[in-house]
Amino acid sequence: MFYNIKSNRISRVTAFVRLQSTVFLLLVFIGMSWAQTDTIPDAPKNVMFKENTFLKKSILPASLVFTGILLSDSDFEKDLQLNIRKRVGDDFFTSFDDHTRNIPIAQMYIADIAGIQARNHWFDQTKNLVISVLLTDFLTMRLKRATGKQRPDGDDDYESWPSGHDS
Repeated sequence: MFYNIKSNRISRVTAFVRLQSTVFLLLVFIGMSWAQTDTIPDAPKNVMFKENTFLKKSILPASLVFTGILLSDSDFEKDLQLNIRKRVGDDFFTSFDDHTRNIPIAQMYIADIAGIQARNHWFDQTKNLVISVLLTDFLTMRLKRATGKQRPDGDDDYESWPSGHDS
């Protein structure tokens, strides 16, 4: 394949920005995992965080993120997307996945109505829900702009990853 030198340089810059964003987010999550674990006063041993638990739990997600970075914009990814589009067709569209994001919200309120005992009052649940949705949408949009990933169907919209479904 022949690549334009200018587009190759842009893709390298995009890959570097994507790598920087990923490393930053990993550092933030690592920092959040150890935040304030030392302030629990004389908690029993079974309640305290065990050594290396975070490290063991983050091996699989970190390896998936790293693999995604390596495969992003690769020939393998492009061929995979083309093969999938050939199988399902270019006119395949469903809006079902646009609504699956709301299933946990419905479950929370249905459980409250059904009388299932929750850890928090419904007001606190709603407050936490609003905060998490706003934070998730904010971070998702920032990552979309930072990564600049083109949609698989070739649209000029370079804000396809991460999708709201991933978030």
